[in-house]
Amino acid sequence: MQTANIICEQLLIDPSQITTRETLYLANTDLFLSLLQGLNNRIRCVMIVGHNPTLETVVASLCNDLASDPARDIHLSPASLVVLEFDGDWSSLNRHSCFTKQVIHGKQL
Repeated sequence: MQTANIICEQLLIDPSQITTRETLYLANTDLFLSLLQGLNNRIRCVMIVGHNPTLETVVASLCNDLASDPARDIHLSPASLVVLEFDGDWSSLNRHSCFTKQVIHGKQL
């Protein structure tokens, strides 16, 4: 929660909008997918704050561009930010259905 609160403060996001899911700590990709697929389509943007190795695995499994190019292995150093793009309803989100829009490593912030 500490990291999420810092991010919200910096981005001027109301911290009361933070929803925590303890079950996602070290969860597998299928659990992340299930949670995202259940989102209301009125929600257009989601920020997930978490830790490795879970987030690297989730990002790699969601991104079509990473799956099609093994040389683009994703490594997220501490405080990294990944922006993914997905076109469709949340219920249709699946493995390899996103594209990597931007990766910013913590050292660059």
